[in-house]
Amino acid sequence: MKRMLKMRMVYDDEARKSGKGSLMVYGVGNFPVLSGRTTHVNDPNCEYLADEGFIPVGRYWIVDALKGGVYTQARRQFLDFLHNINHAQWFGLFNSQTINDYTFVNGTKRTGFRLHPVRPDGSGKSWGGITLFRASDFEHIRKALLRVNKVKVPRPCSGPMNMSMPWGELIMPNALFMKATFAIIYLVVAMLLIKFIAPLNNLVFSLGSWLFFKLDSGGLGLIGSDYQWGEDPATLCVALASLVLLAWLISRILKLVIYRW
Repeated sequence: MKRMLKMRMVYDDEARKSGKGSLMVYGVGNFPVLSGRTTHVNDPNCEYLADEGFIPVGRYWIVDALKGGVYTQARRQFLDFLHNINHAQWFGLFNSQTINDYTFVNGTKRTGFRLHPVRPDGSGKSWGGITLFRASDFEHIRKALLRVNKVKVPRPCSGPMNMSMPWGELIMPNALFMKATFAIIYLVVAMLLIKFIAPLNNLVFSLGSWLFFKLDSGGLGLIGSDYQWGEDPATLCVALASLVLLAWLISRILKLVIYRW
């Protein structure tokens, strides 16, 4: 049996606009999900809003469904009967900082984090956990989780250990960190293209020389007045735009590969 299943939610501006993020389950697949309600779906800037906001960024342990007290259990039984669902099959998400079913964001207590599907009829909302759009996807993930061995995790710095051993780990990456990461990928791809593809190398050199020539014509004395550049500015601009587009396409392919596995 495998040791602990790892997951990562992928969200960006496109996920916020479309209402569909992606849950990467390593070794299993990618699944469409949402987090948050109303206008705050998949918006990490709203993680401080109780009951409506996106699940706060951080690390979570995937644990068995929480039973709760007598009232909670009775209420769930009623909702299960009413909507034809089964809360007992859901998973809890415990924040790694509190090792509990809550965390604080800007002084606001966020709680009730769950991994669960929508209702069989496709309705339902995400109250701050992670909701899968298809019940079949959740069942696929659930079976994968139940096939792994539970493992012990580090105890919190203070307070009791308020959970059993988890089935898996969920990472909610910081949106700014994700954007910075892919900006670096774009830059590296462009630099590699320039370095290893001779025509592109010559293109960048020609464009740089042309820019210096223009600056020199303003009296800055950067290069000699007898310098001759071989391409007209329109051709250079089109070629540069092609370079940027090529770098973007390759970086998008790399992004898909990274997101998939």
